[in-house]
Amino acid sequence: MALRLSHLNLPASDPENLAAWYAKHLGFERRGAFLLAPGTLIAFEAGVPLGARGNTHFGFQVDDIDTVYRWAEHFGTNIESEPGYAATRVHDPEGNCFEIYWEPNGPNA
Repeated sequence: MALRLSHLNLPASDPENLAAWYAKHLGFERRGAFLLAPGTLIAFEAGVPLGARGNTHFGFQVDDIDTVYRWAEHFGTNIESEPGYAATRVHDPEGNCFEIYWEPNGPNA
C-alpha cells in the first residue's frame, strides 16, 4: 500500500507571511495561513520554525525531469541528478527545506 503526502502542518513564527511566500512562489491558493492545491494542503501554525536540521525536508514529486529544471531555475537552486532521479532543494524564509523531485520508478510510479 502506497502512502502519499496529502497535508503538512509546519510551525512558523509568522504563519500568514510564510503562507504568502509559498503561495507567491509555488502558485498555491492561499486562505490565511493555509495553502491549497490539488491533492495538497499545507497549514502553517504559530510556533518555533523547524528549520532545516540535518536532512529534514518534505518533497513535491513532479511528472518529469524538465519540471525539476524549471523549478530550479525559478528558485535559483542547484540540481542534484543521477539516472532515474533529479531534485532541487529550496529553503523558505524560516529555514524549512523542501525538495522538488522526479523519480519515475519512485513511490508513486
